[in-house]
Amino acid sequence: MAAPAELFGPRQKQSLVVFLLVLAGIVFVSWPQGDKGDAKTQINRAFEEMVAAAENKELDAFKKHLSDDIKDEQGRGKQAMLFMLNSIYKRHPKIYLNIIDVTIYESSSPDVRETTLDLLMGETPVPTERGSFSVTFRNEDGTWRVWQAKWNGGYGE
Repeated sequence: MAAPAELFGPRQKQSLVVFLLVLAGIVFVSWPQGDKGDAKTQINRAFEEMVAAAENKELDAFKKHLSDDIKDEQGRGKQAMLFMLNSIYKRHPKIYLNIIDVTIYESSSPDVRETTLDLLMGETPVPTERGSFSVTFRNEDGTWRVWQAKWNGGYGE
């Protein structure tokens, strides 16, 4: 049997390399680009990440999941809400949150979802104060972000 170098001339080797590069490019372009999930998956993930961030007194998850156009019932925007969260972090030595329920309601608009987040809050590992928040998510180029928030008697009023 002939050695592999004898089977392919320089022209065939060059063609093979070009073919493999084109094939690799096609595979790369058609590979799924990290499916973000449907509205329900993204909304639940957003709540979980924001709860974890609050317990760790971090703002990054909120920056990620709050729309730049967000308004709460007092008309506060994103920067004011982040400032308020930072103030809460400074006021409480420990923050413990426990999600009880997330309810997602269909909307007349396919790009809007009304939700209710019920959770337990406190400064001890077993939080006892119940909080309920009405949160509206909006689809922004395939990513569901918090667009409106109502505190329902909790922080922010």
